[in-house]
Amino acid sequence: MNSSVEAGYVEIVVSDNGEGIAEADMKMIFAPFQSSKGNSGTGLGLAVARKTIEEHKGIIWVESKPDEGASFYVKIPLGPPVKG
Repeated sequence: MNSSVEAGYVEIVVSDNGEGIAEADMKMIFAPFQSSKGNSGTGLGLAVARKTIEEHKGIIWVESKPDEGASFYVKIPLGPPVKG
């Protein structure tokens, strides 16, 4: 996991070194009720994450290579400083 701040945004990257995500699954990975886990998941996790991030005016995307793992990127604008 890495994070950085630049140009008014915070970017968070979560990566693994697993088998990666199949090309066919990449197109629907953020759609509700899509899961590569068969019956062990609801397929809502990434859909809810995407909706939440978009509600905060951010974006989420994934990059993956077969047998090299996947990286999920989240980019959210920074808000004004909190006074107090």
